[in-house]
Amino acid sequence: MSTLTLKELSAPTGEVIKIAAGKTLDLNSQGTLILPTIPASKMPSGTVIAVYTSVLTSQVTFSSSSHTDSGLTVTLTPQSANSKFILTITGKTHIDTTSTNGATDHEIYRNSTLIQKGVHTNYFNRADFSSDYYPVFNLTHIDSPSTTSSVTYKMMGRKYGGSDAPWTLAASNAGTRYASLTIMEIQG
Repeated sequence: MSTLTLKELSAPTGEVIKIAAGKTLDLNSQGTLILPTIPASKMPSGTVIAVYTSVLTSQVTFSSSSHTDSGLTVTLTPQSANSKFILTITGKTHIDTTSTNGATDHEIYRNSTLIQKGVHTNYFNRADFSSDYYPVFNLTHIDSPSTTSSVTYKMMGRKYGGSDAPWTLAASNAGTRYASLTIMEIQG
């Protein structure tokens, strides 16, 4: 094996430095690697080019039949107008069903635009159980905002109806309170 030591590696304008098929460019085994910012438009389609996260460590209870903010909010600036965004929300929940049925109900917004609605999900029929219900809240949504301007994604929640039980996100049931919104930006 030979060692080639360079101060700088560059290509003429309009040319591309390529790695031969079947060969590996190992950027982790030697020293410190300093990479320049790589424009998203140079990445292959389908590549994850950024990850954004919002985490709740305090519980939020939805006791109104009108949607209220969950606290799971991410503001980002897309690297490309062709980017797609995979939104994943997960968390512990608690549906307080001491005397009535209950269900989780949520909405996901991009700025002021409703992009996903989940009505009457994680339904709990009081007649079928003798205690409260602790379902895991999971959802995935794919969005294409088609912009390079700042975008804010947020989740809102409510109890399903006026007579239904409230529900709690980031609930503690024999463990840590936790809920998160994770967004992966994918090169289009």
